Amino acid sequence: MAAKRVFVSISSKSKHWAQAYNSAESAVNVALDLIKQRGLVPQDVDTPRLLIEDKFGSRTHIVFDILHDSYRSETAHLPDEGHLPVIAVWLGTRESVQTATQGLRNKVNDEVRQWHTLMGAERNPPFFFDRSGGAFPIFMDPQAAAVELVHSHTNIQ
Repeated sequence: MAAKRVFVSISSKSKHWAQAYNSAESAVNVALDLIKQRGLVPQDVDTPRLLIEDKFGSRTHIVFDILHDSYRSETAHLPDEGHLPVIAVWLGTRESVQTATQGLRNKVNDEVRQWHTLMGAERNPPFFFDRSGGAFPIFMDPQAAAVELVHSHTNIQ
């Protein structure tokens, strides 16, 4: 089976909110179980690679890869890297798992590349951002000298 990227959006209304807010790994496990139940990945997949945890307001977004054996952090920022199919998992008052639309797939993959660029060559995921209270991350070592930050509060919803 080919590599997949998983985008998880957890609302504060989800029964998983407190658990996910305190531990990205627990949210990854919940999402992976739901994906397996829907038959979108094999049952024996058990080594996800956590890439991003982004907390803000009443939502937390998590991105992780599964079966991505060719992943290399040092090249993950390059434009021709990381064009993976994306599975979207929505955890709110209801739970939804679906293959992401092309627009969401492009946004998630672009943002993963962008976070790799902004974090710098020496940093490896997982990347953690807590924007609670309006805070915004400061990037001390970007890989590119000038990076236009298109990522404004992760408006994937």
